[in-house]
Amino acid sequence: MPNLLTKFKNYIDINFKGNKLVKFYLLLFYILNAIYLYLEVSNNKLAKLFNAYPEQQKFYFEKMRNITTLTSFMDNFLIIMNVVYLLLSLFKYRDKEYKGLIEYLIISFVSLLSIRIVSSILHVIFSTYYLREPTFLVTQITIVASIIALIAITCKFLLSRKRKPETL
Repeated sequence: MPNLLTKFKNYIDINFKGNKLVKFYLLLFYILNAIYLYLEVSNNKLAKLFNAYPEQQKFYFEKMRNITTLTSFMDNFLIIMNVVYLLLSLFKYRDKEYKGLIEYLIISFVSLLSIRIVSSILHVIFSTYYLREPTFLVTQITIVASIIALIAITCKFLLSRKRKPETL
């Protein structure tokens, strides 16, 4: 069993401490998600004020529209940032087989899991529905990348197996 763990560790040996790309991606990802979560909670509070004070509906509607536009932009920016990180990690490790993809998958799954947990907690506290949306498309990109990685690794494994020649 320790031999298997050692092989697995060597297979996914990624130096996170010296990797500036990972640090920059995670910093930017968490900051943008924190801003997104703040804007969604603010938008939810404005919606409640919009319904509570009908005489100021135009003011609250304008603010809600601006916040919705900003959150839509941030959704798209998070998706673009995720795809760019995938491409940069693949380009960085182009000479090492699957290392960039494995790094991307590990970082993405860990960061998405942590954001999902925080979003779920805030969803329960503030009773806002849309806190789970920002990472939905990023999660889909990560799942597609993991499926492609599994297919590529499986194909490589099947093609690399030495077949015994058949005798007639």
